[in-house]
Amino acid sequence: MAHALTRPDLAASPVRRALLSVYDKTGLVELGRGLGKLGVQLLASGGTAGALAAAGLLVTPIEQFTGAPDADPVAASGGVLAFNRSLDEEAALALRNRKLFVECIIAPGFADAAIAVLRDRVNLRLVQAPPGSPLPGWVSHRIGGGLLVQTSDPGPYAEQTALSLMTKRALAPGWEAELRFALHAAAALKSNAIAVSREQCPVGAGTGQVSRVEAVAQALPKAGERTRGAFLGSDAFFPFPDCVRLAQTAGIVAIIQPGGSVRDAESIAACDELGLAMVFTGRRHFRH
Repeated sequence: MAHALTRPDLAASPVRRALLSVYDKTGLVELGRGLGKLGVQLLASGGTAGALAAAGLLVTPIEQFTGAPDADPVAASGGVLAFNRSLDEEAALALRNRKLFVECIIAPGFADAAIAVLRDRVNLRLVQAPPGSPLPGWVSHRIGGGLLVQTSDPGPYAEQTALSLMTKRALAPGWEAELRFALHAAAALKSNAIAVSREQCPVGAGTGQVSRVEAVAQALPKAGERTRGAFLGSDAFFPFPDCVRLAQTAGIVAIIQPGGSVRDAESIAACDELGLAMVFTGRRHFRH
């Protein structure tokens, strides 16, 4: 992985890394960098971008990990776990006691005691990713016999674009931070992508769907009752107001999306009719 290091003394297993596993690790490092705060993420293979299973903005590594797998318990198994702070013994013990199977743990550093706790885990690899690793300036995709090269997406947190309130309902205190996190989570998923979050932790994800409404329909059931009072982020605009109506039925209170559809007015009208708040960013974050 670019800008990352696997030390020989950290490798707890000689198992070879699959291509999707490398993609997942790269995506997690970029995701954790974008947060800029204390966070833990779980990524499960689900395409070139994987599927975000959990992320939290908590105080210590142990608090980060304790609730993270609950965001998507099924997807969490067999995934990749990343911390954007050094892993200590307490968090390593929590991971061992939880008996959650992960193929790889990524962190800026590992305490010797944490390594000792995890060394006996079968098929586990520890990867040290130096903090502050730069985001590549360019990314490429093979298109037929050619190569498409484009600038990297720095992500929603890096840009901190101003949000435009589009609805009659205003944002309550704390909602802007919640919405920005929901968008950050959605931007880490494979398009068409929807993220549902609350308390700055994803509780449902719709990823890699052929239509926006199908991504919404996939994300909401994963969140279950946690959608009540939650926030919804979309990596691109809503082409129809059906996404708004599904979100309101599930209990979503506010939506963040780029805007830019010829039918934006219909989605805005649906929010006003149903009492939702919605903001536009003016910037898409497609990941294919």
